[in-house]
Amino acid sequence: MRADARGAVGSRSRHHMLRALIIVQVGVAFMLANGAVLFSGSYLKIAQENAVLDTDAVVSANVALRGPRYKEDADRVRFWRALVERLQALPGVTKAAITSKLPLEGGSNTNALINDETYDPKARRMNVERSSITEDYFDTMGLRLMKGRGLRAEDGVGEIKGVVVNQALVARAWPNKEPLGEIMRANQPEKPWFVVRVVGVVEDVKQWGADAKVQPEMYTVPEGHWGNGVNLVLRSSVPSSQLAPLLRRELASMDPELALKDLRTMREVVSQSMAGQRAVTGLVNVFMEIALGLVAVGLYGTLSYHVQQRTREIGVRVAIGALKPDIVKLVFAQGSRWVAVGLALGVAGSIGMAVGLKSLVYGMKGLTVPPLGLAVIAVGVAAVVACWIPARRAARLDPLEALRAD
Repeated sequence: MRADARGAVGSRSRHHMLRALIIVQVGVAFMLANGAVLFSGSYLKIAQENAVLDTDAVVSANVALRGPRYKEDADRVRFWRALVERLQALPGVTKAAITSKLPLEGGSNTNALINDETYDPKARRMNVERSSITEDYFDTMGLRLMKGRGLRAEDGVGEIKGVVVNQALVARAWPNKEPLGEIMRANQPEKPWFVVRVVGVVEDVKQWGADAKVQPEMYTVPEGHWGNGVNLVLRSSVPSSQLAPLLRRELASMDPELALKDLRTMREVVSQSMAGQRAVTGLVNVFMEIALGLVAVGLYGTLSYHVQQRTREIGVRVAIGALKPDIVKLVFAQGSRWVAVGLALGVAGSIGMAVGLKSLVYGMKGLTVPPLGLAVIAVGVAAVVACWIPARRAARLDPLEALRAD
């Protein structure tokens, strides 16, 4: 009798431990499923925000001028202009341009005086990103002009130069004014190195990474400021693999000592910029899949053990008239209670996780219903699969065999 009692106590103890383990596993799986939805949503948001750049039709490459023949600004400008003309004439190329920096890869910036601001060393002025481009850059990249016109060669000369600004700069500098015709100056005490008039507004692109906030930006064609290194961009119907040798041939015909570097499509540029987010999202999804697998296996094993322990009880229920659907419901009800407790713990953990990740994950706005709903579905599917086999097995028990079981 004592041995039987100790066995029963041990059996109950193991049952309670397995039940607690299942509840914890369900809670952790729910948190990971919710996290996977949040990270995936963040990744998709980043991809959507950079969709205008994500194309194989635009190819970029870096070229750096070397040697005494490019010492003067005029020599560099002449070379770049001639190169663009040659590239535009290549088969399949519809547009070609030069830019001092590519989107998503950083760049240069300066402090600007807007409206009636005057130089004050103690005052903080707006920081403006600056890109030097040739006139066809926006058409080549597929960027829309929202107001005004694009740049022209004459915008790069004269005391006041023409400039195109992005929507982020307009929102900061002139939220309730017409930006066309507005003047910006360098934040300097004496004669500023730039004075520009807004001639157009272009749509935003990100400058410092795929998940970075868009910064105010101005685009200029300052002929006297083309450096030794630039980025070529070409819009073409020819695959980049076929275009590469044509680019190298044209460059070599102008100067055989020069080389193309970082030849990529803009889709590759976007993909490289999103590599970190993609890796984190993939890792969280892998952990979620493992956790859901453990939940399914653990719940299946525990319910199978639970059914085995209740074999006689199930046999009695069947003998007095319980139908198979009733037995299935019995097993599912037991599994559902454990899953429900685990989900409650998972929701509590997800609330804390969302608060902690809000400032770390791009685009996350805290805990919302859609991620929770998708996480519940993911865990629920794993639980249903895990409950189904033990439930069917219990429903198929022969009452006579069950009543004979120890």
